[in-house]
Amino acid sequence: MRAIATIARNELRSRFSSPSTWFVLCANAGVLGFLFLLQLEQFIEIVPQLESVAGAPGVTELVVMPLLRTAAFAALISVPVLTMNAIADERRQGTLVVLLSAPVTALDIVAGKFIGLAAVLLVLVGVIAIAPVTLLVSVDLDFGLFTCGLFGLALTLLSMTALGLTFSAFAPTPMVAALLTLGTLLGLWILGLTAIGGLDDNVVGYLSMTGHLDRFLRGLLRVQDIGYFTSLTLGGVLLGTWRVALARAKP
Repeated sequence: MRAIATIARNELRSRFSSPSTWFVLCANAGVLGFLFLLQLEQFIEIVPQLESVAGAPGVTELVVMPLLRTAAFAALISVPVLTMNAIADERRQGTLVVLLSAPVTALDIVAGKFIGLAAVLLVLVGVIAIAPVTLLVSVDLDFGLFTCGLFGLALTLLSMTALGLTFSAFAPTPMVAALLTLGTLLGLWILGLTAIGGLDDNVVGYLSMTGHLDRFLRGLLRVQDIGYFTSLTLGGVLLGTWRVALARAKP
């Protein structure tokens, strides 16, 4: 555990000393902040109409949940950029050999890097959560729905990070890793919207990342959805570990 913590700290320090990390975080915060204000303005315009409708959705459903879904969509680009250098760049620069010669296991290396990268993205989740909280001065939030949505967003970003780390372990260069991660995440994102011949609709629905996330955004906390994101995360970390272990075993 000490080795994992050390690698995670080094990864986190490296990320926050990189201009690209700050650019990604600031760009996400800026774009999402603008969209939040835009959606809030549209909500204010229709408030008089909603007041006359029994059981009408509130600000949480019409403003906050769409914001969280947009944040997950933006991560399709952010995650490949943040994860592409994790292992592929170390291999390209020759520093991976040094890391593999240290008294740490392949799991220590991959798990430490995953925790460091995940911490960066969870900071983004925290920043996103600030905007809806500011609404408390004038409106009531559905904290149950809000918490469930944030939990779903966090699970989505963790699974994306694990997949990005996997491709960084397998790809020969960071750019290839980024493209593979982007293509895979886009595929999982739109899978539920496309027809794939020979596959049952339930199978397609289960593989679709958006289908699982949307249930969290509707306030549904299901074991199947948690298991989906957990499986992607653990699978990504284990595949990355296997690839790093092969690199160590290679003469």
